[in-house]
Amino acid sequence: MANYLQTRLDLLRRSQNRDGGWGYFPGKQSWLEPSVYAALALHGEHAAERAWQLLLSWQNSGDGSWRPSQEVATSTWGTALCVTLAAVRQESGRALQDGASWLLDAEGAESSLTYRLSNRRSGRLAGTRPASGPSPKGWSWTKNSFSAAEPTAHAMIALKKAARLAGAVMHPGILAERLRLGEMRLMAGKNPASAGFVLLGLQGRSDLEAWLEPARRQLTGDQTPALTRAWIRLALRLRGEQLPAAHASGSNDLMLAALEALAEADGNHGLLRATGSGTTV
Repeated sequence: MANYLQTRLDLLRRSQNRDGGWGYFPGKQSWLEPSVYAALALHGEHAAERAWQLLLSWQNSGDGSWRPSQEVATSTWGTALCVTLAAVRQESGRALQDGASWLLDAEGAESSLTYRLSNRRSGRLAGTRPASGPSPKGWSWTKNSFSAAEPTAHAMIALKKAARLAGAVMHPGILAERLRLGEMRLMAGKNPASAGFVLLGLQGRSDLEAWLEPARRQLTGDQTPALTRAWIRLALRLRGEQLPAAHASGSNDLMLAALEALAEADGNHGLLRATGSGTTV
């Protein structure tokens, strides 16, 4: 009998659209998010090659960002996912370079006042960070909106991976500052539901017990949404933790299927490691 990983991969294989992408559910139009995750889950297969060709056609020639679908010509956070996929594929050309450049310039709409108010609400000492200093701007879903943990984590992964391939076109000082502010943004968060993304974005840090505890608690909680559980499994898997068997959802949600496949012990979770060339580890 096929194991859970194979059942998830088989669902993705038979649900790929004719254009090479995936919708959120079988038979629906292709979107960037499920297409990237499915391509990562099926990395090395012809299906993933077809997906990449479709995604390449969705890159905006004007600024290097990616649109979320063929019909929606908007620059969005999904650019980070495509930059990560390009790095995984060892695509060091213009697609990756232009996408990474867009990510370096993109930022949330936070202000230093927002950060100071957040500090007071969370009980931190006011004044521990100079009011004139840079605010902890992460990355947002779209331009001119506040940053969030998920796009911030993915942008940080993408830029770190891109720097290994296209470091010559990425100013190291600018990159380091953006990553530093992104870390500050993630560490300042208070939503336990974001634990998986915080752990993903802060890979390699050892001072994350405040996030590990709620993550492990949600992983075993009966009320945890399947998508949240999949992200936590991915984050903990990248930390090398031994995990209990996955809750077999049986859902035909294709993005969930791809994430569950990635998070399996024999899945391609190593492709989302923030460092390295993209080889599964």
